Amino acid sequence: MFVWSFRMSRRELIIFGVGLALFVVAIACLLIFPPAAESSSLLVDSGYTLKADTPESRVQFLSQFGWEIETEPLAVKEVIIPVKFDEVYSQYAQLQSRQGFNLQALSGKRAKLWTYKVTNYPGANGAVLANILVKDGVVVGGDISAAAADGFMHGFDPNLFAAETAAMQSAQQTIDRTVPDSIPANSEVPPEPDDL
Repeated sequence: MFVWSFRMSRRELIIFGVGLALFVVAIACLLIFPPAAESSSLLVDSGYTLKADTPESRVQFLSQFGWEIETEPLAVKEVIIPVKFDEVYSQYAQLQSRQGFNLQALSGKRAKLWTYKVTNYPGANGAVLANILVKDGVVVGGDISAAAADGFMHGFDPNLFAAETAAMQSAQQTIDRTVPDSIPANSEVPPEPDDL
């Protein structure tokens, strides 16, 4: 059996206690007030403002990218950024990362999602939406997307995502739903796999 002992003077004990108290306070401050995420540096460095604390500032945010919207939002809801991202949310986080936003830094945090209808999207065949994710009056993510099931989704800056958007729109497959002129005779119908 080993016995460890040490002696500290009263002065050393006070210094150790104060240091330990400062360490605990620093950790508590970091947990209560986490450092600002390094998100948005790409957009801020490009000269865009991320302020979104009023209806006018949200309209202004989207207009920086050339988007015109209906000023009344279609939906406003509170969302919680998941702590663990599934495959779909991981892909969404990658899209946000390309814009300069860091959703990982906001894991488990609450934010508001504002959805607006875009009125000037070129060549849109249906409703196009602008989704803005806002935390503490600042944009922390979002997208421009088509509401259709076979639609598209890209970031706010049309120039940054122009090639991808064009490729997605041209790759959309159309289904031929025309009715044939006549029903084929039994001899023209290929056999079912079970009949082989």
